Amino acid sequence: MYMQLPLLFDSEDAKNLWRHATSDAIRAYTVYFLTTQEGFTNKAIREFLRISTVYEVTHLKRCGSLSEEELTLWHNNPQSITLAHVRAVVSLPDSIRLVVLRDQLVHKRSSRSLEILARHYKKTGQFSEQTQDVDIKQFEKLISEQLGRPVSISHQKLKQNGQLTLSYFGLDDLDNLLTLLGYKAS
Repeated sequence: MYMQLPLLFDSEDAKNLWRHATSDAIRAYTVYFLTTQEGFTNKAIREFLRISTVYEVTHLKRCGSLSEEELTLWHNNPQSITLAHVRAVVSLPDSIRLVVLRDQLVHKRSSRSLEILARHYKKTGQFSEQTQDVDIKQFEKLISEQLGRPVSISHQKLKQNGQLTLSYFGLDDLDNLLTLLGYKAS
């Protein structure tokens, strides 16, 4: 299952690999090669590979710095590990990145959840799901403030779904709430 990344000898090899790239992992590997081995600048890479956006080169270059094993895991699992997931993981220390990527295959978190976990790890040195609970509580608070009523969110981590409960204070308030949500009684 361990795929060896194709050897690149020069910029023409990289350009050919780019044209036939089957995943973002291969694209990231190619951009990283052009930067580190061929000395290309971001602008030169954009022109050479005909990439229209500046940030795409920057993201691919950062993500291309993963180890060969990490790139392979990403390449083999593009549905579970996306460029957005890798952008969150690449900021972590080398010693934990592979563990987090493998964990992503099991838990299938959103890229936003993985970013929050990565930020939590940088602050505390612990990789834990508890930060999602903090995020849910913050959503409850923000929604409550915006709607002016108590809001409760029950989130099931395993299934990645849950319930949103809005409180109301009488039938008139319920009518106002339903109108606010776009419901129109006929």
